[in-house]
Amino acid sequence: GLPDNVLASLVWVLREDESCWKDLHGQTADVAPLFLESVARRLHKAVEKNSLELIHACSTALESMIAEMPEISQKLLSFGAGRLFVGALDILLRETNFCEDSCQQAAERCVSCLGLFTKAGKPGAKDLLKQQGSLDALQLASQLGRGGKVEEAAAENVVYMLELTEIPIVFEQLLGNTPPFTEAGIRGCLHAVQEIAAGVEEDADLMKLPAILLVLLKLHERAPPLQCRGKCMKAVCSVVCSLAPRAGPGELESLDLALSLLVEQLRQTPDPVDEHGNMSAGKDLLEVLVESLGKVALAHSSWRKSLISCGIPDVMSTRMPALHKDRRLTKYCFWLAAALAGLPFVMQELQANMSQESIVDASFCTIIDILDDDVEGEWMLSAVRDLPQESVPQVLRLVIEAMTRHSDDDMVQSRGCHCIALLIRLTSLTHLVAEHVVEQVLSAGMATLR
Repeated sequence: GLPDNVLASLVWVLREDESCWKDLHGQTADVAPLFLESVARRLHKAVEKNSLELIHACSTALESMIAEMPEISQKLLSFGAGRLFVGALDILLRETNFCEDSCQQAAERCVSCLGLFTKAGKPGAKDLLKQQGSLDALQLASQLGRGGKVEEAAAENVVYMLELTEIPIVFEQLLGNTPPFTEAGIRGCLHAVQEIAAGVEEDADLMKLPAILLVLLKLHERAPPLQCRGKCMKAVCSVVCSLAPRAGPGELESLDLALSLLVEQLRQTPDPVDEHGNMSAGKDLLEVLVESLGKVALAHSSWRKSLISCGIPDVMSTRMPALHKDRRLTKYCFWLAAALAGLPFVMQELQANMSQESIVDASFCTIIDILDDDVEGEWMLSAVRDLPQESVPQVLRLVIEAMTRHSDDDMVQSRGCHCIALLIRLTSLTHLVAEHVVEQVLSAGMATLR
């Protein structure tokens, strides 16, 4: 047969040429199952021969195909694909030159493939993988003690392969450092919990989340390594967002403790924008905190009242001026404040910060989130929609004034027009004429067209 290096080169070429397994419309081609099986057989031969180059090529190609063709790939699992990747991973981890990029990349691909089988969520996939030695192999890879992407991905997929009731056990081991996990392994475990918690919907599964939340709070209290702290908070936020619609204040101790922690973190997290407009690593965490608290506020009126009593709108108002250089983060903060304090807060901030384009833009976006029935999903703020007809002209005047001040900003003009259209629908033409607003509305519209 052909030398392994030639076979590896062919596999790399075929991986790049998706026409081998996709049709002209990007759908799975009829020959895809045969192609998938052929590459899997080639990986099997590579494992038998300890051919690292061919293992790297085949595992990378299979990763792409398994991700794109989960239905077909599950059949591959039923024929023992788990053992195939376990064997390849075992060879790679024992390789004396494991630190080389190609060897580590091949190990990453094998770990990823085992994770893809798990995340596909097919009935019986977890049991099959465990029977084929995948969980043991991933646990070994997650505890190499070297750090890096392989350990992080392996630890993440270990957690994915567990039942919800087993996850707290892993974190108790993290707390006891038995067996020892590197920062990479801890990050992987935390990321998995963040993703898993966000997808929990069944009541029976939701009942298992408080135990996970408790161990996350313990981990945070122990001050995990610096690079893991943000991951820990994101995992806490994810569990909180899943539990808040099902339990109000005082009903779950772990949820109350977690909300107190989120509020404290919101107050203490430094502004991620310095005086030069540069962003710090804290921006991502601040976005997650703000988004999570907003979701909690919208989950139930009791949570909204609780967060208002904690002074969150005032915290947002205080922080807003320092964040104006980042439009995205400003919008997040406006959205949270509006979820709690409604349209009056938006108008107050718009009037006080009329010269700041980012605050004007965030105000307009939030007005749209509140008033537009076409806004879908978690950003919709119709729950705080409370605008008396007599207040519409005043809001219109503010919107038009802001548009006039920022006439060169196309986004502000576009969103301002959207706000005007939504506001006009809330009142009568007679009322607008009486308030002398019609001429201002028409002028703003013509200015935008020009």
